Amino acid sequence: MMKFKRLITSAMLLISALFAGCKPAEPRWGKEFNNERKKLGIPIIPDNWWPNPGDNFTTWENPEAGEKYKAHIPVHSFKSVYYEGDVLLWESDMYEGASDYMTVDGPRREGLVIDYVYREYTNPDTSELVKPGWYITYTNLRGEDVSLSLEEAKALLEKWKVRFP
Repeated sequence: MMKFKRLITSAMLLISALFAGCKPAEPRWGKEFNNERKKLGIPIIPDNWWPNPGDNFTTWENPEAGEKYKAHIPVHSFKSVYYEGDVLLWESDMYEGASDYMTVDGPRREGLVIDYVYREYTNPDTSELVKPGWYITYTNLRGEDVSLSLEEAKALLEKWKVRFP
C-alpha cells in the first residue's frame, strides 16, 4: 500500500510539473520599451492595446481596429514584435486604409505594413540576409504590393489621418 501511495504521489508531482511548464508565453519588448521606440521614431504601443504572445513574437492588438475597419475608417490595427531568445529582431506595424479593392476571392482592404529591423538576421523562409532599417509595403487598390520610402508612408498615413509615429 505504501508503494502505491508513493507511486501516486510521484505521478501527481510529475503531472503538476508538466502543467507548470505549460503557462502562456510572456509578452516581450512591450510597453516598457516605448521610450526606445520614441527615440527611433517607431510607433509606440498605446496603453489600451493588449498582447497576444507567441513563441518568438508578440502581437499587440488595437481594441478599436475591428470597429474602425467595419466603418472604413483608416486604423493602426496592430504591432507585432519579433525576437529570437533574448535578441530583438524587428517590429511590424499594420495599418488599414478606408478603401476596398476586388479580387476573385472577394473584397480586400488597402493596407500599409511598416517594418523596422533592429538587427541583421536571416529570413527563415527565403534564406535572405535582412539588414537593419525600414521596410515598407503598401498594398494598393489594384492589390499590388509596392515598396515605399518612410516619407511616402508618412504622407499616406497623413492622408488617411492616422498619426505616425
